[in-house]
Amino acid sequence: MGTMMNIWTLKHRVGAFAALALAISLVLGCESPVNAPVVVSQGVLVQIDQGILARTLLPNGDGLYYTLVFTADGKTPVNAVLDSGVSKPISLSAGPWALTVKGYLSKADAELIPAVTPVVSGNVPTVEVKPGEIVPVIVKLRPTQTSGKKGTLNYKVTFPNSPAVTIADLTVQKFGASSTSVTVDLLSNTTAPNTIIGAVSSASRTASGVIELDSGYYEVLITLNNGTVFQDGDIAHIYDNLETPAIFTYTDTGTGSRFAKADYSAEGVYVGIISFAGTATDLFDGNLIFLDAAGTTTLTNALKYQYNIASQSGTALFYSVHKAIANLKSNEALYPTNLESVNLITFTDGLDNGSFLQSNSAPLEGQKQMESGPYAAYIGNQITSRTIRGKPITAYSAGVKGGDVEDIGKFTSDLSALASPGKSFKLANYEQLTDQFKKIAEGLNITNTDTTFTMVTTGNDPDTKIRMTFDSIGIDSSAASGSTKYFEGTLTYTAGDPYLTNITYADGFGSTEGDGPIPGTINGSEINFVLTNFQGYNRANAINVKQWTKKKADTLWQRNSEYSVGSAVAYTFDRRSAIIYLVLDASTSLASNTSDYIPDIRNAAIRFIEDIYSQYHEGEISDIYSPKTPTSITEPWILQADGRYKSPAILDDEKTIMRIDFSTIGATTVQIQLDVSSELDGDYALVSGLYLIASGPRESNYSWSSLSALSITEYQYRISGNASQTIAIPVTSAGHYFIDIGYEKNSSGTAGEDRAWFKIEN
Repeated sequence: MGTMMNIWTLKHRVGAFAALALAISLVLGCESPVNAPVVVSQGVLVQIDQGILARTLLPNGDGLYYTLVFTADGKTPVNAVLDSGVSKPISLSAGPWALTVKGYLSKADAELIPAVTPVVSGNVPTVEVKPGEIVPVIVKLRPTQTSGKKGTLNYKVTFPNSPAVTIADLTVQKFGASSTSVTVDLLSNTTAPNTIIGAVSSASRTASGVIELDSGYYEVLITLNNGTVFQDGDIAHIYDNLETPAIFTYTDTGTGSRFAKADYSAEGVYVGIISFAGTATDLFDGNLIFLDAAGTTTLTNALKYQYNIASQSGTALFYSVHKAIANLKSNEALYPTNLESVNLITFTDGLDNGSFLQSNSAPLEGQKQMESGPYAAYIGNQITSRTIRGKPITAYSAGVKGGDVEDIGKFTSDLSALASPGKSFKLANYEQLTDQFKKIAEGLNITNTDTTFTMVTTGNDPDTKIRMTFDSIGIDSSAASGSTKYFEGTLTYTAGDPYLTNITYADGFGSTEGDGPIPGTINGSEINFVLTNFQGYNRANAINVKQWTKKKADTLWQRNSEYSVGSAVAYTFDRRSAIIYLVLDASTSLASNTSDYIPDIRNAAIRFIEDIYSQYHEGEISDIYSPKTPTSITEPWILQADGRYKSPAILDDEKTIMRIDFSTIGATTVQIQLDVSSELDGDYALVSGLYLIASGPRESNYSWSSLSALSITEYQYRISGNASQTIAIPVTSAGHYFIDIGYEKNSSGTAGEDRAWFKIEN
């Protein structure tokens, strides 16, 4: 698999360029000499934190020398210095303090008189120190960018040679300055500043070099071609006198046809999974899986066969969540541009006891030797402040307290640190986990359904009230009066044109049209009123929908017994791109001689993925299949460029039928655009009702003879003349169905240009 490690460059194109931030975590207590030993119960622990809020990353912050100055009214300033990666105790008396931090390239620079300009600086106006309390503080340090000053980009690009790469370029383009562009041929050993390690025959090659650039923001573009063009992008920050490393590593997919880099071009849901115990393992090496049917299988199999109880003890809880956040940031530029939400979901049964070791041996984003307290504060801050493609992270945490957890308060606070406000859940047992994951799935912002309701009514007298009810009620007038699920309006006419006015809605119902007036469309003896973004209706209501009228002089509601909901409801599904990262505990504490909770967690996660898939693809019709026309007319319906099927030419008393079968994973509505150009006295475009197909081979389940023998009046929908209609057929449950669409002539002795057309709109 391919990876790209960007230690100090930025992968963030939305609002990323206002400031570069360096974070410093401070644990504050009471005052003592700077060089006093650490007092765990009371003291100031200052730790360089190179994880950058809003993901603007410092170049090579490890080499900086920091000065810290605490000041307070009426008190002697407290001065300290910090080398990168060094924690130092600093004591402060209770009360408000102001903190100023400056970073220099060296101690010598900091001690010059007058001092040189720091390469980074920042301040915190107020640090409130309370007796006996630990107060973590984040300081944003902004690097210096001066016109005319320069920094360097230190690049290192590793790529495979099988099959041979014929093009490998690195292009550096300054934002806002089209003329400032540098392109390096990564295959050339003779083009400065590039050097290559590895021969053409090697399995991989590494190109590296140092480019001097004016201070500013640059786009770094890698282009590789091994028969397939591959591009990867990054944003680099160049600062005065600082070096910005940009490290890229790619491998092939194993097929030799393309490089291993996840493709996020399709709109949809993408899912990643991290399993953790003493270490954190990304099951897909930092890539996300596209949640289509194949992706669902991939994710399910990973949970079944890769998510297992750990072989060693430890719980690197905060490190693992940080790994998910870091992975999201490192691939940010590749994600869909219409990303709607970024979601992080963590499950654990215990307290962190492994993040310090992991952050020391394999630090993420410069976070080294992170103790659990500061790491919890850091993660909480990142969840609050970071964005991915301009979208904030919505984090959820769920936990079942393990038998070895004594500090319930700490367990609860850790869950809170890993979640957005109000989204941490302490569960009593594992039976609740599936339900909690289901609730989380239902709350994710991944789809939106826009419902359009067309009220079809008759040409009643002016000032007639019309009520549509949607609850399961009787058929007498009192039932209409007692309905709690309805909307109603008054039919009026202006210059002969119908309007629905004074519209009112029961609680939970509504539409974009509000109280009206809504203009109506006369269709023969009927009038259609369209309510868009209709709220309150669902497919389960279909069997309950009734229409009632009350003329101006009447006191009782009269049910319209001829009313049928038919094709009154149409749906528009807005599916949004979303990212979901699951971070799942696999610590040894989850299994013992008497219990093993890994299957419970695994099953809850699999069910969660299935729920997300169903939720996202609700209303989606798939696997559409059109077998041979089941009539004596052998000429097929022809698919046209506009997406419509056109019927063949037929003679009088002939019928041509095309059967459409399809699958759906849930309740939906099949919407068919039906058009006809025919004579009015017997030629019809026809649509049957909905038929459920039994399991087994498709062809064995078709009853062509019985359906082709249907008379015109037995078809559920039919139109004639020069007409168009969108027919909505509700599907109440998942399954495999078919619909027959036909055209029949009864009024012409010769085959002509009369035709029917149809199109499945969703």
